Amino acid sequence: MDKGKIVVVGIALVICFGVVGFVLLSQGEYEAHVLQNEPIPTLSPSPTAPMAPSPLPDAISSPAPASVPVTTPSPSPTPLPVSSPSFSLPPYVGDIITEMGNFAAEGVLLTVVMPPSYTDIELRGNYVSVRVDGLEGLFCVVTMTEVVPPLFGWVRQFYDGLAHVRFAHGGNLWGIVDGDGDVVVDFVSNVAFFMNYGRGVVRWEDKWGAIDFAGNIFVPLEFDRAGRLFFAGLLNVARRYAGDLKWGFVDVYGREVVPLMYEWAAPFVNRFARVRYGGKMGLINTAGEVVIPFEHLDIMPMGCGTAMFMVGENRHERMFGIIDLSDGRVIVPPIYGMGWVFDFEDEHFPHQLFFEGLAALERDGKWGFVNMEGEEVIPFMFEFVTNFRDGFSFVGYEREMGLINTYGEMIIPFGEFASISLLPNGLARVMVNGQRGWSYGIIEIATGREIVSPFYSEIIQRDGWFAVQYGGRADGLWGLLDDNGREVIPPMYTYLGTFMDGLALVSIGGDRIFYATGELCGYMMPVGGQWLLIDKENNVVAAFQYSAMQRVSHNLLAFSESVIYRTNPHLPTDRRVQSAEWGFIAIEFDAPSFLE
Repeated sequence: MDKGKIVVVGIALVICFGVVGFVLLSQGEYEAHVLQNEPIPTLSPSPTAPMAPSPLPDAISSPAPASVPVTTPSPSPTPLPVSSPSFSLPPYVGDIITEMGNFAAEGVLLTVVMPPSYTDIELRGNYVSVRVDGLEGLFCVVTMTEVVPPLFGWVRQFYDGLAHVRFAHGGNLWGIVDGDGDVVVDFVSNVAFFMNYGRGVVRWEDKWGAIDFAGNIFVPLEFDRAGRLFFAGLLNVARRYAGDLKWGFVDVYGREVVPLMYEWAAPFVNRFARVRYGGKMGLINTAGEVVIPFEHLDIMPMGCGTAMFMVGENRHERMFGIIDLSDGRVIVPPIYGMGWVFDFEDEHFPHQLFFEGLAALERDGKWGFVNMEGEEVIPFMFEFVTNFRDGFSFVGYEREMGLINTYGEMIIPFGEFASISLLPNGLARVMVNGQRGWSYGIIEIATGREIVSPFYSEIIQRDGWFAVQYGGRADGLWGLLDDNGREVIPPMYTYLGTFMDGLALVSIGGDRIFYATGELCGYMMPVGGQWLLIDKENNVVAAFQYSAMQRVSHNLLAFSESVIYRTNPHLPTDRRVQSAEWGFIAIEFDAPSFLE
């Protein structure tokens, strides 16, 4: 599913609309619109009996839930009615396609596997998160079936026919259900655990342990603290002794592998764990052996047999160096700063320092690179740098951007482009300030040769080809260029999705409506246009009569027959989806040519 993520910032709305407009907006003074199309006949959904989760344990004070009806129908798949498959449609004639209704070329079979039933959908790997009235379930894109009915407050994982879910009524309680929504493990944990190594960490009456997906206890519920996941097959756990927590590690069977003796212990990273003893940090391995003594303010294993260590009186005066984990030898002395990039407590910390043999470090406000012998091979002269990728790094100097190679040689001079971003196959997307404002092009890095002239408002590389937008960001049209920059599909589509199995979902015309996927994010979705499946030669393979569609996976489409959206009366271009019901269409290919 191809989405352009958009951040919604309330402060910007206040600035743009003014206080009066913002107040009116908050009062919901919108003009409502409904876009509807003729429904496609499908089998009538068969009713499903109500289901209630198993009773909560007596020890939980939350009230017992009421029965929750299964609101999602589960009909048998039914073929999508289409017109004569022998009819060939010109890709430019949208009116003819609209009059025909749904259409599929020979060799393409479209089947409605779920009629419009869900109010919200979101792809998660091989599953689609589906919601009905705020309750969540899962739809499998492989089996084309609903594997967890939308009865729960949150669905985390689906594994071996079982799902880890949060109960929708009665507090923040988690349990495990099967594919029918029946409770396998009661809602007894108020910890949203993930399963790995076949175990999930749970908390019960303020004690921590771990269970398997069948609810069997493998790590006894006797610890006062625990990590959230097993790493290297080990879980960091703690017991309280005389008021102080002592940390160690247990394996997936609850056996104590590292004694509970440390003041603090982090999960294993790159087969090493940070532990604190006597107020100082060191590293241990999975056997519990001390690899780096307890003598640092902090330390972090960084891959490639190295670790970054921190020295200083406190974290505000910290300096960083690099240690060789094989012998504890200091490779890089602690004379460098890291800035905001390296935060040991950040859950997204990369745990990698050397990229293509070089590490980016900062000293006295300037950035440069050292090699794995600690030698400064690229001078510390840049205002910012990026880690090397494919032999190149973006660097900044006097507020201008350039590109260097691993020898420190300037490949793209400073100021030639306003922005540069690396693409695969030795290419880069560049931004220039032209007569029509900011625009993008593609160059070959090694030669500087122009592959795509910089006059597009957006360029996205997909499978070696380039989706390009011509016109403004808000109302521009999309087309396709091949890997040589030759125009294959002219800019003519309101929406151009990613090609999967040689086909892409596109839209002609329609209104661009903001579809929120979270409190602060979402994407623009065409509504009310003509939806098509096309190949890379711009031939129409299928056409649909729906208000909105999404390409969920290579073999699954989501569709909505009606979309209700609201328009801000003070800013007509500000239109947002209020509600929609989504169903699914399976795509099958009888003709091998469509897969080539």
